[in-house]
Amino acid sequence: DSKKGEPAALSGWAHRVKNGEDLMKPFVKRCRDVLDWLVAEKYTDPDRIAVGGTSRGGFCALHFGAAEPRVKAIVCISPVTNPLVLREFAGVTPDRTAGIDVRSLADKLAGRPIWISIGNHDERVGTDDCIAACRRFVAASRKKQPAALSPVELIIAPSKGHSAIDKAYTRAARFIVDTFDGDRPSLSFTVVEAGQMTMGKTTQGGFDEKPAHTVRISRPFGITSRVITNAEYERFDPGHRKWRGVTRKSKDDDDPAVYVSWHDAVAFCRWLGQKDGATYRLPTEAEWEFARRSQPELFEYDGAVVENWCLDGYGPYGPDAETDPAGIVDSPIKVTRGGPWKASGKLPHITNRLGNVPGDRNRVVGIRVVRGQFPKPSTRKVAPTRRWQRNVVQSRHEWKSPVAADQPWFAEPIPFAKIPAELDGGPLFTKHNHCPGIAWCANGDLLAVWYTTIQEWGREHAIAGSRLRQGRDAWDEADLFWDVPDRNDHTPTIWSDHKGKLFHFNGMAVEGGWHDLALLMRESNDNGATWTNPRVIAPKHGFGNMPISSTFRRADGAICVPCDAVPGANGGSILHISKDDGKSWLLPSRGKPVPTFSSGKSGARIAGIHTGVDQWIDGSIVAIGRGDAISDRMPLSISRDGGVSWTYSASPFPPIAGGQRAVLRRLRENVLMLVSFTKGSTFSSDTGTRFQGQGMFAALSEDGGKTWPTRKLLTDGKRRTLDGHAWTNRFTMDATHAEPKGYLAATQTPDGIIHLISSGIHYRFNLAWLRLPNRNP
Repeated sequence: DSKKGEPAALSGWAHRVKNGEDLMKPFVKRCRDVLDWLVAEKYTDPDRIAVGGTSRGGFCALHFGAAEPRVKAIVCISPVTNPLVLREFAGVTPDRTAGIDVRSLADKLAGRPIWISIGNHDERVGTDDCIAACRRFVAASRKKQPAALSPVELIIAPSKGHSAIDKAYTRAARFIVDTFDGDRPSLSFTVVEAGQMTMGKTTQGGFDEKPAHTVRISRPFGITSRVITNAEYERFDPGHRKWRGVTRKSKDDDDPAVYVSWHDAVAFCRWLGQKDGATYRLPTEAEWEFARRSQPELFEYDGAVVENWCLDGYGPYGPDAETDPAGIVDSPIKVTRGGPWKASGKLPHITNRLGNVPGDRNRVVGIRVVRGQFPKPSTRKVAPTRRWQRNVVQSRHEWKSPVAADQPWFAEPIPFAKIPAELDGGPLFTKHNHCPGIAWCANGDLLAVWYTTIQEWGREHAIAGSRLRQGRDAWDEADLFWDVPDRNDHTPTIWSDHKGKLFHFNGMAVEGGWHDLALLMRESNDNGATWTNPRVIAPKHGFGNMPISSTFRRADGAICVPCDAVPGANGGSILHISKDDGKSWLLPSRGKPVPTFSSGKSGARIAGIHTGVDQWIDGSIVAIGRGDAISDRMPLSISRDGGVSWTYSASPFPPIAGGQRAVLRRLRENVLMLVSFTKGSTFSSDTGTRFQGQGMFAALSEDGGKTWPTRKLLTDGKRRTLDGHAWTNRFTMDATHAEPKGYLAATQTPDGIIHLISSGIHYRFNLAWLRLPNRNP
């Protein structure tokens, strides 16, 4: 409404203020005229009126809201609150703006819901002035309604200059909808009376359902009569609509809301409580099982579709009777219950226990809500402390090789995957132990991890761990290292950086199998005795998140975690890369086409799955994989841009197959070491003769993978029978036969000793021994 002869926009505002004109009165009158017409023509419900604006529009919205009592809610994005901050108002005195500064509106706005967002460094309209205005609004609301929550919400987010913060309009819309629609969905609750049950099972069932024990629920509680639906949850989080239809079980308003993390679920309950003052929360595991037993009809439909988050941390049951138990206080896993964990889609048995990482969102976990007091906080810790956690020395080890560096050294192979009888059948299993990782600890210990299961695709799949303590020649008995209960944990890898900090990477499936994994990371700064809670570093379940035991750090400090790009035998591998020591991750291959793996071609993936990969001294990255063979040889991939793109060629090595995984490591002596397998190759002996050998061999390259002049069958010539576990089982090692199969992992300790593990055997030797030809058989 610029007048002829006056400056435009905000300069016109300043011009009018200097002239003593009422800046807002004409604007308010025009808005009121429009509102009167909308109400009279029945376009607008007079009880559902909100006003909003951005920048100076937000300033106007606050003024109109203060002048018009029919306005029930006000939303402002990066609003002007103090005109004197504006450069156009330079020279205007405070007495001229006292009546239009929005802080002067606080008493008129008291009690009305106000939502404001602004960047944390908005120099155009002044972040600090916006904060001051909101404080004035809150104080006025508290004065008017001392017992009520102040209906003023201020969101400050990283600044992008004078522009809207992320999702500002979505958040503002949600605030208005919540204000007008009773602030929360109308949920139906079923009351579950107090009572007693035997929780868990003594016979049958899973190992974690034992021991059966008496649980008393001391007071009634209300539980939602069904799983929270999309429509109900999206009143809280409208952005959740993007997940509709990702799974066919959840696309309509009345379908269960899935792709909701435990943190999301807790926030939803808190939001419900903020609206009406009642206490809403997730059910405890005991309450869920008690409700399932006493009100089975509540679970007949949607219980077969999704699992339900529980409040508790997951952990073992105790034998004693309990009242209102609240689970494990320090568990990194939250309990889930219910869900179609059997292929038939039938409900699992009542006592079946599941769990999930609290930050994960997937297609099978949703929410039920309990209305009732929180249980008394649990003080129970995870028990027992695992064998690999006990009595861990924390002093730094002074590494010293058992022999001079130029003296060949090979130690007797020893088993490391030793499953105690009392843990067989869950959480560990003697049937199938496979796919290991190994790392050295700063205290001189070695730590090994691997998966333990009955079936590779099974939901019983867990991660075992063991420790070889410094100065000892036998590994501790194994114990549970990691498990997301009733979800396949394909696969683990463990890695120590040059300072001895440990990293654990692991895939996590939605259910069974390894086709829909997310990627998790944990860290340890105390030699693996304790670990941080897991972070989901690749949250989208799918291909490309099954880690391989070839983690390395680039010369520029970036951590590179190789993963199979596909769940099948061919399709390559990819790198997850972190340039900030694991805080954030990027995937250079994302969105790139699947390459043609042939000599001279290039692409965004490494050729071959289960790749061995490391960086050479010239900065190039060298990788050799299984599958995607080139000219009937293992494929060789070279990257000269940090792992973004790769060029392919045939290596000189025979292809490997099921039950076999090679390993490639750059040794401290700046030599590339490949350990792989052969069905039959020619090797040189210490007498200069040639012989045919079979099984595991090592090859050395001192030119970044161009040539591999040194090759050695990995045997000292002594005849012995060993158990390689998994697909290897028992085999005989002698002068012409080394281990025939196994998934390999290797680390070199600071004393120069190379530690190589297969699926069941730990080998120890040095570079001088690898360079020494085999004994003449």
